[in-house]
Amino acid sequence: TGLLVKLFEMEVPEIYEGIVRIVAAAREPGARSKIAVASRDQDVDPVGACVGMKGSRVQAVVQELRGEKIDIVPWDRDPARFVCNAIAPAEVVRVVIDEGHMQMELVVPDAKLSLAIGRRGQNVRLASQLTNWKLDIVSEARFREMQDEAIAMLSRIGLDENVTRNLYEAGFRTLDEVAEAADTELVTIPGVRQDMVARIQSQTAEALEGVRIERLAALASTDDPPTEAEKLRMLKAMNERLAQQLESGGYLNAATIAREPDAVKLASRCGLSPEKAEDVLAAAKRFVQVEWPPVEAGIRGRRAQAAAAAPADEDEFEDGSAH
Repeated sequence: TGLLVKLFEMEVPEIYEGIVRIVAAAREPGARSKIAVASRDQDVDPVGACVGMKGSRVQAVVQELRGEKIDIVPWDRDPARFVCNAIAPAEVVRVVIDEGHMQMELVVPDAKLSLAIGRRGQNVRLASQLTNWKLDIVSEARFREMQDEAIAMLSRIGLDENVTRNLYEAGFRTLDEVAEAADTELVTIPGVRQDMVARIQSQTAEALEGVRIERLAALASTDDPPTEAEKLRMLKAMNERLAQQLESGGYLNAATIAREPDAVKLASRCGLSPEKAEDVLAAAKRFVQVEWPPVEAGIRGRRAQAAAAAPADEDEFEDGSAH
């Protein structure tokens, strides 16, 4: 990228003089580059200055780089606008921002999905490097599917349809996110009063438990057992953040937790409160001793049936004799 910037300084007087500046650059040498430019003078178009008359300036840089394609986009203080500029030439119809994880979900028209992603993901990869945001590209059709799935899951809480949709519009996509939300966050959602918060939390916990039981029941009808990490996340009242805390403390599966005799040790190693550690221990013991054995028996039974129904290894002639 340093070479790219220096070449533009040589070809564009406004950059050399400091009127136009290259705020960010991303490059895959020999294939494609992106630069974001801004102007200190409102009368100077930064993109036009870098392109030059009939593209003469940018073409000079392209020739120096042996035909490398260069996208010049305007920088913007607004991260969403900047990302939309960076993903050009694709059009973005909606942006969903997760500031905590520096992540954006970009919704593009179905016909423009491949253009937004680029060949082998090149366009979105360079846009991500240019903006320092993690970018996910989804089509409008897929976004509608995800929206319907999220609202259907949130509706299991048992709230009014409008309140459920308000939860979604506020950024809640899963039951776990609602369960972990602070009271002060929930009361900011239209339709949610302070006296409703405790009921929402209780009903969310019930909905999560219902989903967990359904997942366990569904596993009994599959052939392949889940991984240890997946089983850990099937414990009662488990969420992704808690699972990661347990794994970082060395508790990689439910059996290891169930064998832990000291809740205080579990709490100290994983950064949990003593009460939470006790709850996790109880959930792990119940899972290992009561909930998982019938599921495991169902999986083994189905695998045994599949093995019995499988054809013999030996090839046979039409008269029944073997090779």
